[in-house]
Amino acid sequence: MPILACYPLTSPLAGRGEQQADPPPGESPRLDRTSWPAHDERMRRSLAAIPVTLLASAALALGAAAPASAHAAPATARRHAIVIREIFYNSPGSDRGSNASLNAEWVKLHNRSGHRVHLTGWTLRDAAHHVYTFGHFILRAHKSVKVHTGSGRDTRWNVFQGRGWYVWNNTGDRATLRNASGLFRDRCTYSDPSESFSAVTC
Repeated sequence: MPILACYPLTSPLAGRGEQQADPPPGESPRLDRTSWPAHDERMRRSLAAIPVTLLASAALALGAAAPASAHAAPATARRHAIVIREIFYNSPGSDRGSNASLNAEWVKLHNRSGHRVHLTGWTLRDAAHHVYTFGHFILRAHKSVKVHTGSGRDTRWNVFQGRGWYVWNNTGDRATLRNASGLFRDRCTYSDPSESFSAVTC
């Protein structure tokens, strides 16, 4: 918003014991600029420059008040090296509990970093506190591993919980990943009340 400064226009004789005569009807007062002393002219120029100075100061003040956090990444955007990448929660076909059907239900973990990470002792759990704990396992840089619900032989790419029934609910659930010290590492929550989909990308 512009900042306006208003200054009274007075005769150079005002305040010196003389009074300017009233102008004829319909005419504006005239100022005899030629009779202004040099120092009065300098003062007039200084006063005229004040609005510009005020505007510049106001602009600087507004700039200084701008929130620095506008350029900072929110804390929730920072994720750890190992993340939950995908959950396939609704295995194909009828839920009859066969081992093939159970293993079609899985959670994919991904290593986002450029170095390998030891997952020994890490835990993956659902909202109902079904917990899977990793045995000795190393996830290489930029690689993924699937945690299947059923039974099987663990490899570099697949590990198995060895359960006899499904873990991840078709209508919605929450997967939480913690390291061996119990520190939170990632979480993925999904909701599918109508069971319209089979998987979610986290």
